[in-house]
Amino acid sequence: MSTRNLLVRGGGSKRGDLTTEAKPIIESYLQKLDTKSQRSWKKRYVVLYSDRIKYFKKQGDTVARGEVLITSEHYVSDLTDAKGQANTFVVSDFISSLRLAAESVELRDFWMHAIARIIRNLQQKENWYGQEAGVLRERTKSQRRGDLEARIAAYKHSVGDTTVLTPEEEDIRIAHFLAEEARADEVAAQNALDEAAEEGVPDEELEELRILHSLAQQRLSAAEEAEEEAKRAKEDAEEARRLEAERLKEEERQRKLEAARRKEEAARRKAEEARLEKERKAEAARALKEKSRRVKEQKARRKAEREAAAAAEAERAREEAEAAAAAEAEAAAEAEAAAAAAVQPESLFSRFTRRFSLGRSSSAPREELDQEDDADDEDSGPGIVSAASSALGSARTGIAARLMQWQDKIEGHQEAQSKNVFSGSHEEGPAIRRDDPNYGKAVAGSKSEARAIAAAAWVTKEMDKLCNVIRENGQVDRDGTVTITFGELFVIYQDISDSLVGILMRAKKYKRLTYQGDMLFQGLHDGVVITLL
Repeated sequence: MSTRNLLVRGGGSKRGDLTTEAKPIIESYLQKLDTKSQRSWKKRYVVLYSDRIKYFKKQGDTVARGEVLITSEHYVSDLTDAKGQANTFVVSDFISSLRLAAESVELRDFWMHAIARIIRNLQQKENWYGQEAGVLRERTKSQRRGDLEARIAAYKHSVGDTTVLTPEEEDIRIAHFLAEEARADEVAAQNALDEAAEEGVPDEELEELRILHSLAQQRLSAAEEAEEEAKRAKEDAEEARRLEAERLKEEERQRKLEAARRKEEAARRKAEEARLEKERKAEAARALKEKSRRVKEQKARRKAEREAAAAAEAERAREEAEAAAAAEAEAAAEAEAAAAAAVQPESLFSRFTRRFSLGRSSSAPREELDQEDDADDEDSGPGIVSAASSALGSARTGIAARLMQWQDKIEGHQEAQSKNVFSGSHEEGPAIRRDDPNYGKAVAGSKSEARAIAAAAWVTKEMDKLCNVIRENGQVDRDGTVTITFGELFVIYQDISDSLVGILMRAKKYKRLTYQGDMLFQGLHDGVVITLL
């Protein structure tokens, strides 16, 4: 709806007491917009009387399809927003509206002019005679504003206007309507003043009309100033909203920048943690690799030492065997030489071996053996006795010692195998008692005993080293005791030894230190406190 072509508006509410039998002013076919749907246009025969508009389905009908009573509150205006329809105009009092469309522009203007004349006549009558008009002019500004808001709301509801306006736009619309109303009152007062001057009314009434016209002009000026003020207020509100939108936009941009900065910081921190974790893993891998290398070198060194010791032992055994074989061959040659010179059937070597075997296995006393040798010597000649004695002495100094040594080794091995439950030569014997001082110990003088002594010395040295490390890196309490947590000690001991847990258990067993629990695990018992005793 356009307000530019708004012709007049009234301030009263009283209409004339005319009947429908009056002569029609205009009648013709027009297009009427459906009131309910507000979408379809229908052809109707419309008749304009001096106080109302009636419309029929076709010409000649006696029953009207509807009518609109014209009052001073009505206005007539052309429509510029009618969709799909030309030459449209509206007659409305802000509560109900009648929208019509003519076939031509001339017919539309003729209808609008006629309706405007009827509305203007009604307004003039109310200005001159109507008491309601005076009552309305005496209403306050806020009351008139409330009346106008109610009329605008009723009109928007009737035409289905769902446009949502801002408070500033609503104030501008109200100020505009108030200005239009004041302009209409000023025009009506000017027309009344002109007509009174033409008719030659008394000066008193004419002066009263001049006063009313001056008041209408003042009211119009104030309404126009209020409209301008509403427009300025709208501009200020729009500027404030623009500034607020810019501020919110800047805050949003700052929030996004802060979020991006936090995200970048988190990514950088994550990358740094990943780098440190990678370095830690690489360091752990290098330490593990170095440890594996040291273990391999130690194993290889021990293996080489064992192989060297075994080779040396084999070389000594070979040399001893060769020496024994050489001595045996020498003794055999000497015995054969003595036997060849002797007359007795038994050779010196046979006598020697028999004597040697009897001396080791028989319980006959040494005196009997010596008497037997003397008897044999008496049966032999002096030369033979001398040669036999020389050969026997040489054999005793050569092979006898070797044979006795090997015989001792054989007997010792047989005895050990008889006590070894895992050998096939094991013989049941009396079990060792727990109160035996040798219970759980290696055989005295054996290599097992030597290894046990070396191991005990190594454990003692490692326990001393552990206690020194704790004493150097631990915390001294008020009572003088030194304490350290297992987690700290584990980190310190990574570059010292890989036998921390076992040495801790052994030191606790020997009362060198104490802690809660028995075996400690990394990560699980890092907070366990170890105290030196």
